[in-house]
Amino acid sequence: MRFIGASAPTVRPAQAVRTGRPPKRGQTRDLDAYRHLVGSLFSSPASIAISNLIGVFVPWFCWHVTGVDVFLWLTALTALTFGARMVTVLRYTRQAHDLDTLARTQAWDREFLAGTTIFAVLVGINCYLALAGTDSVPAHILTIVAGIAFASGFVARNAARPVFVILQIACLAGPMAAGLVAAGHPYYAGIGAFIVFYGLTNVVITFSINRNLVALATAHREANELSLLAKREASKLDSALNAMVQGLAMFDDAGRLEVCNTRHQALYGLGDPDRLPCAFNIFLETTVQNGMLAPATAERIGVLGTEALTTQRPQAGEIETRTGDVLSLSLEPTPEGGVVLTTENITTRKRVAATIERMANTDSLTGLRNRFSFNQALVEACRDADGQPFSLLSLDIDNFKTVNDTLGHGVGDELLLRVAERLRRLVGNEGTIARFGGDEFLILLIEDAGAALVAARRLLDDFRLPFEIDGRILHVTISVGVASWPVHGTVAAEMMSASDMALYAAKSAGRNAAVLFTREMAEGVHSRRTLEENLRLAWRDRRFALHYQPIVELASGRVVACEALMRWPVEGKGFVSPAEFIPLAEQMGLIVPMGAWAIRQACLDAAAWPFDADVAVNVSAIQFRDPDDLVRSVEIALADSGLDPARLELEVTESLLIDDADETLAAMRRLRALGVKLALDDFGTGYASIGYLARYPFTKVKIDRSFAQLVATDDTSRAIIETICALAHRFDLTVVVEGIETCTQADEIARLGAEFAQGYLFAKPLDGAGLQTLLAHPGLCLPLPSAPVTEATVACQNGGGQLETPSL
Repeated sequence: MRFIGASAPTVRPAQAVRTGRPPKRGQTRDLDAYRHLVGSLFSSPASIAISNLIGVFVPWFCWHVTGVDVFLWLTALTALTFGARMVTVLRYTRQAHDLDTLARTQAWDREFLAGTTIFAVLVGINCYLALAGTDSVPAHILTIVAGIAFASGFVARNAARPVFVILQIACLAGPMAAGLVAAGHPYYAGIGAFIVFYGLTNVVITFSINRNLVALATAHREANELSLLAKREASKLDSALNAMVQGLAMFDDAGRLEVCNTRHQALYGLGDPDRLPCAFNIFLETTVQNGMLAPATAERIGVLGTEALTTQRPQAGEIETRTGDVLSLSLEPTPEGGVVLTTENITTRKRVAATIERMANTDSLTGLRNRFSFNQALVEACRDADGQPFSLLSLDIDNFKTVNDTLGHGVGDELLLRVAERLRRLVGNEGTIARFGGDEFLILLIEDAGAALVAARRLLDDFRLPFEIDGRILHVTISVGVASWPVHGTVAAEMMSASDMALYAAKSAGRNAAVLFTREMAEGVHSRRTLEENLRLAWRDRRFALHYQPIVELASGRVVACEALMRWPVEGKGFVSPAEFIPLAEQMGLIVPMGAWAIRQACLDAAAWPFDADVAVNVSAIQFRDPDDLVRSVEIALADSGLDPARLELEVTESLLIDDADETLAAMRRLRALGVKLALDDFGTGYASIGYLARYPFTKVKIDRSFAQLVATDDTSRAIIETICALAHRFDLTVVVEGIETCTQADEIARLGAEFAQGYLFAKPLDGAGLQTLLAHPGLCLPLPSAPVTEATVACQNGGGQLETPSL
């Protein structure tokens, strides 16, 4: 049977039906009380308006008396919040709420919470900024007085919802107390403590008032129950139907309307309950006439109804109204031959699902695909390539961390947005772009390796154009790694690995480069991973040793100190170069425990030496990132070894001093307070500055070996060494010159003012046994005797440059 064309019977509205179960008593009572409590929030529009106007006036006044622009912004934001709150209040007060559903009541509840919380946050921020950031007494007085008044108002107006009051007081009293403490005045700090106590007191009062309000709501609810008891039996079905989230309409076997609820009327725009369409076909015609449904959509509903009746099977579908809402329909046959149409508005659910899907697949900052979505696209591209080559470009921004560190993360985020926009413009619809995380981007191009490399170089050229962000001109370069399917990989993991290795090669080549993957890169990565694993195992098994190279006093030829040098012996292969494993240990995060071990072992060894030579240990800049840990490791090493702190010398490089000058200086002063000496290593090679010698508590300067190698032949090297010696002596520092290999070099640096020297002329780095043998002869001098420099030269030329010891 088709409903289209059925006769129009007499309407049987829901109010005429007397069957069905009553709703659960507890749920109805709780909703009524909840409506009552929510209604109390809106019960005093005048007080809300007055308090909000005062809230607008306070930051304006702070701006007026201080001239600080941030208060003007706060004034504008508070005014906007005031306007929005008054709109909410007016909307609520102009409506009746006795029949509000739970969802509707919760919506009003949330809307009130949002407005009042934003207001409290803005007031709290204003309090903090006025108290902590200005010296204006009028601003201080007004913000404190107004804040206390607001807190009292929160309790009086919002006690029906204690959580609201707690949140508001926290947002207000917390910043106010913090601002009072931050102001730095002891009286203000006391007032801040009072504010905290005052806030806690208000919370206690709130709960007390709330108990009375709940009792009042309960009494109100019970009174309503008594007044409605006589009517309840007659309206049971109406209550049940109209409480449904879904719209419901029941038609008999002739298509006549028997029952429908108000939700059904609202969903289809049926209007006056007394003039409901009396039959299924008229219902459909009405939805077309009132503009709710298109004719094709109404016809589709008729087909579903006919199908449900003829097959006696449920039918379901989704339709879209002309207002843009999405409705989910379900048509269930009844035993009497009719049909029940239930309708649910799933617009929000659809939008939420679409939002969740979008969030799951796009980067929240740039709107590009994210890691998950791009991985899926790459897997599909590898699977469906069908012989058509494509390429993967891994791209990241050179020195992006510097932008974040120097200009702030806000500028960094804006730069990422601009980079994403530029990539969209350059790639267009010819590729897939994703932000893979941080400053790394990926591009999928339907191009072979050669064309993709050309495209990557075009990107490099385009990025020569600067970015303008917040009035700053940023010159940014990128590095790009290119891998092509199927030459460099046939599955997603291989393609990602290849492009990543190519990117690493581009950055290693000096950045601002595009590099195509080669198999040699994979071999290099494999070697590095092998070295990483071996290093990790070697550290676990403590297979490291310290060798020591003497530092000699030029005037006497005596050993005054020994520099500890970490060595990694590999069975059958000799030693791994420190130039290989030290940077690797820093990258792997092993340098801190390795450095602590080196300091402790050096102290233990030095404590056993036959005379009191100092021991020098190199300290990585990474160890200074946790000054407390570094100082603690030095204290433990000295305590365990019993070594005199004055015999321990820690060597640091100039690069450390530009990372975090204040924290570094504080850590160095703590070390000097222990009695430990500090030496500036490799001076003159990197970021040399006279200011370092004056500011930092160094006791010694070590001149890099590159100057010593040319000191006998190059006037510039001699001038540099002489100048550094003069500066060091000016600051009461001693000077060591590294890399001395000939007697001529030793004579020359002594003439230029250096007191100490270190190098192969005197001794190569020795293991513990070799050093013990050397130091076991207190009277033994290394190549230069205790004599004037000219005589030292003669001594060297006469064979004094070699020691007859097995360790050498």
